[in-house]
Amino acid sequence: MSWGAPSIDMVVLEHRGVVTLGQRRAFALQPAPGVSLLELAHAAALASVGDASPEGRLLAALARRQDMPGGSTLAHTAHRHLSGADVDGHAYRKGDRPAVEDWLDAAHSHLPGWFDERVDEYAAEGDESWIVVDADRALGLVRWRDDLRPGVRACCAALRAEGIATALMYDGDVTTGASLAVHAGIDHVVVPADERLAQQHIALCARTRPATCGWLYLGDALDKATASLVGARQRWGRGGWGRLTMR
Repeated sequence: MSWGAPSIDMVVLEHRGVVTLGQRRAFALQPAPGVSLLELAHAAALASVGDASPEGRLLAALARRQDMPGGSTLAHTAHRHLSGADVDGHAYRKGDRPAVEDWLDAAHSHLPGWFDERVDEYAAEGDESWIVVDADRALGLVRWRDDLRPGVRACCAALRAEGIATALMYDGDVTTGASLAVHAGIDHVVVPADERLAQQHIALCARTRPATCGWLYLGDALDKATASLVGARQRWGRGGWGRLTMR
């Protein structure tokens, strides 16, 4: 597919599936002090019964395998990063830090400092965390890891050498996004509302073409996109117009 495109100043990279493999796995369960690993696993599994995400289904399968009791569920959505189940007098919930903090605020409770320390520690290594609670009692963390896609760092370096900046599109934990960008060799971290994305000469590398976007869409194969952009830059120069061929 050929594109008529101006000189590109920045390539925006989708987080999951482009920068990473898009295959998050539960890397570790970390119980809070005084909580057993079994209790945390039990709560995390039940809190995931209403979560249709791949990660939620993975944990919910644990509940089914262990024949855990059923109950009313709270579904995870893109607007509410929290899911849960009310079972036998327990109100199990799990979600990211902001969602769980909101839940605890409503119960006039808060997360112990231990949780912030662990979430920040894992985020500094590029991992994400789900916090698991039972009503107002914080039980522990599910630590998720999504490995970098091979060759990402080399692609970013090749683009940078041609004067093309890279930006990670990431709207999760700020520390996690910054750490992921460092490990991948990406220049910036941006959220969808970032004012830097208003500029014209941007290309997008993502799994799905946006319905409305004035940017050049490159698909999700960063290595091919890099080869095409670098080739066009070297052939037509940094200020010229060219034809980018995407296969």
